[in-house]
Amino acid sequence: MVINRIVRALLKQEWATVTIETLVVLFGVFLGLQANNWNEDRVHRERERQLIARMADDFTVIQDSIDTGIEITERSIDGCLIVLEAINIANDIQPGELPSEDDLLVASLDCAASFRLYGQSATLREMISSGELSQLEDTELRSLLYEFDQQYETSSASYQTNRTEFSAPAIKLIYELIKMDIYPEAESRAEQVLVYGIDTERMFREPAIRNTVFSLKNLADANNAMLRDQSERVDRIMAVLRPEDASRD
Repeated sequence: MVINRIVRALLKQEWATVTIETLVVLFGVFLGLQANNWNEDRVHRERERQLIARMADDFTVIQDSIDTGIEITERSIDGCLIVLEAINIANDIQPGELPSEDDLLVASLDCAASFRLYGQSATLREMISSGELSQLEDTELRSLLYEFDQQYETSSASYQTNRTEFSAPAIKLIYELIKMDIYPEAESRAEQVLVYGIDTERMFREPAIRNTVFSLKNLADANNAMLRDQSERVDRIMAVLRPEDASRD
């Protein structure tokens, strides 16, 4: 063994042999450490590649959900504006022709429409909790993901507060105007409720209705702005995760 040869050389004071054998040992240790580092680096790069691929899939789904939310909030804004205009016309606040009851029904339902806040990336949450996000080699992507996560937490808290304290009771008030028949014994869920009109008299008479519709419109505006901001953030993230897709756009 090398160690035995070094010991014998030391006893015989064969310094050249000691030096050579020591260098052989050190070189062997160096190669072993280097090989281990190379292997760890390879495993790390493969793990990062898999996480990035999973995040790209996550953010594709998130973007689809955001697009749906934007469509719903835009429809809600338009519906609220139609209802507000009808109330103003009915109360001689502005000139114009009242929409039909059917159009007001559709507009009211759109105004009261709500969307489900898109989900967070499970892969991103996993990387944050495990500390892997801080080890991401791409500093631009790391910064974008941190910013997205922080903005999502803020938006989520605001969304939940508005939904609990205002949105739900406001939507309930709008739905009290809807004329419907309920058939719980119907075979299909679609046949259990038959909507056939809206109480325009109450809509035009009660100031609380106008205030509620106006507030729902403002809330839809805020949600739309929040979703568009998040959409831009996702676009920037996807441009790094899948640059080949961004180049085709």
